[in-house]
Amino acid sequence: MKRSSLALLLTTLQLTSVSLDALEYSDAYTLDHAWPDFVTPTENAYNESGLKILEKGIPAVFIRAYPDGMLAVVDREGAQLVPYDQTDFLGRLEKSSHMETDSKIFLNQISRRVFDLDFDASKAVSETELAKFDSFLVLTTPCEDTDLIDLKEQLAGASSLLKRLQVTPIVIFESLMPNNEFYEKVTRTDFTYPVVVPIFQKGFIQAVYSQREIDYPVLWVQSSGKLEGQFKDLKAALGELSR
Repeated sequence: MKRSSLALLLTTLQLTSVSLDALEYSDAYTLDHAWPDFVTPTENAYNESGLKILEKGIPAVFIRAYPDGMLAVVDREGAQLVPYDQTDFLGRLEKSSHMETDSKIFLNQISRRVFDLDFDASKAVSETELAKFDSFLVLTTPCEDTDLIDLKEQLAGASSLLKRLQVTPIVIFESLMPNNEFYEKVTRTDFTYPVVVPIFQKGFIQAVYSQREIDYPVLWVQSSGKLEGQFKDLKAALGELSR
């Protein structure tokens, strides 16, 4: 075989391999009902600065997959981004995709950290209650009284839409404050939407926001962890939900 023909054949095979691999991941991305709770790096993973963020062979908590092949996982420092082909993501998915599973990755992250102060101020909303919703609007808000009152009014105005789509807001205060100040504020403003209390605030943010979402105050997230949208404000998010 001539050298040019051999080179062409090898190039064709390489392109075929890449396209099949991309298609395989594309399929995996749509199977969010079967996404795993953990993935294990198959090699050491490094961030853009060259700092090692994940150790080969040590499982990391899986948060979500992205269309471009990146995964968000959590280590001790918070959410990290890693290419799917540096993990066993596809292998785990192959084992579970044929099973009658219903991934609740995001639900698992929020069930111990979210309180509905209108329901019970002393304990977290149960996973059973949260499981009634198909998706969640995670809202980071300034916490002046006027900001909370304005947010309440916007959410009240969208209550029919949220109920129809089985979406519930999860509110995070922009500033971390002492518990007593937090409870005084929500009581004073009669703020009774599900909210992340101060003791769980840092952990919740680390478990939900990767570098890709950090500049977006509003996230629309499925219970599987799949990100449906990220928005600069609640008005834009509600506009997308109403389409």
